[in-house]
Amino acid sequence: MSLPQLGAHSSHLPGAADCQGGAQILATYEAGFNFSQPFLITRAIEFNQQPVTQETTNQGYGLIGAYFLVYVGIAISTTQYQHLTYRAIAMARGGLISMLFEKTTLVKAEGVDAATSLTLMSADIERITNGWQTMHHIWANPLEIGIAVYLIERQLGPACAIPLAVSIGKAPKLPQCIELTVLLI
Repeated sequence: MSLPQLGAHSSHLPGAADCQGGAQILATYEAGFNFSQPFLITRAIEFNQQPVTQETTNQGYGLIGAYFLVYVGIAISTTQYQHLTYRAIAMARGGLISMLFEKTTLVKAEGVDAATSLTLMSADIERITNGWQTMHHIWANPLEIGIAVYLIERQLGPACAIPLAVSIGKAPKLPQCIELTVLLI
């Protein structure tokens, strides 16, 4: 018995792609605000070493404003990113449930326990939607690692390769660490 195929374009998932597009932009903003923090700290340290004059006082007010903008930007971009991501997840969950229900009504179920198949369907949908929570980290993390290594290289020079080498060297043991963490929880 063959199941009907799910189409590439479905009317069951309206707007989910729009939410994800906006979330990508907000994830980029969040990364930009996070990477501006080291520059602010460097400037604040330099500022702290200057004598007090009217000019440095005005620069201090500018630093206060810059900190305000960065931290408010982080707060807004993070909350809006999460809002759009969870909105898309809710849309996808609803669309997946609708599609699966539609397809299961077309399939003859002889000797199949309806409760078991519903439980499996719910578990599968939950796994799919859980993966969407960190979807943007797949493309954003390699970019952020590259930028972070560059910023560390500016401060430390070639010594920045040491933490990178340690991280790469520990990568094969990552599944063991995750398994141990799951056992401990």
